[in-house]
Amino acid sequence: MTENRSPPAVPPSVVAAIKAFEHASKVNPKIFPAIDATAFAKIGKDALRVFPAIQKQMAEQLRSWAELHQRIQAAVQPLQQEFARVAESVRRASAYLESFRLSPEFQRLAKTLLVAGQRKEALDRIGLLPHASTPFQILDDAGEDLRERVEAYYRENWDSINQESRSDSGH
Repeated sequence: MTENRSPPAVPPSVVAAIKAFEHASKVNPKIFPAIDATAFAKIGKDALRVFPAIQKQMAEQLRSWAELHQRIQAAVQPLQQEFARVAESVRRASAYLESFRLSPEFQRLAKTLLVAGQRKEALDRIGLLPHASTPFQILDDAGEDLRERVEAYYRENWDSINQESRSDSGH
């Protein structure tokens, strides 16, 4: 028994493509000229014969670069050694100077003395003696108009300064 099979259905897109090609003008296929492959083989053999010569030439060029690199290293080596010696000297000097580092307490004392000296110079410049009512915050900014600012401070605050002065003296 043989089965009666129907041919497979052709998709509509394929049918449409076949019909489109039927209406297209005939296109002659391009004919490629015959290529002699022996020429490629000969070029390949020649290239292999030339390769050692190219390799030798490259080695000679690299050798000159290597020699230049060695000369540069030889020229730079004394400088590198000197830099290393200088760096070691700086490290030793830094460690030595660290032993003279001032303690934080001494630094605070030195700053306090510096500020006190600057305030004394400001008072001397405007002709005042230090007093409990002296506006030291104004003296810290001792510009050209220092005398005027101190006078303005005393004018504006005289009542409270006078009262504090009397209460401190027991009057």
